Amino acid sequence: MISYMQICMESTPSELKALKRQIAAAAAREGLSYAKIARICGVHSSQVSRICRGEFRRISQNVLQVCSALGLSGPFATPDMQSDRGWRQVEASARRLWEASDRDSDRVSRLLEVIGTFRSKP
Repeated sequence: MISYMQICMESTPSELKALKRQIAAAAAREGLSYAKIARICGVHSSQVSRICRGEFRRISQNVLQVCSALGLSGPFATPDMQSDRGWRQVEASARRLWEASDRDSDRVSRLLEVIGTFRSKP
């Protein structure tokens, strides 16, 4: 299932690359025009075209809508991340903190950003 949490979390270049490949493959497999995908997901066809060509830098709501229309579901991670025990532990902890609201996702995201600033200091 595609979640709002995926929008709030920063994606690594390898995650984005994997997602772009998944979208392109799903679009080719489904054989739907950009206009048809746009009607299904409610995203403007020019945005659908751009997303299906992999021309995006973050996982936005529009990207998630296109993924849903193409039958893709998250999490959008590389196979290495999906099998990495440490990543699964971090993801599970973040999900326990998050109560599935926009306000709460902002709080959890800010908390993770603060932790990141402490890690980057000498």
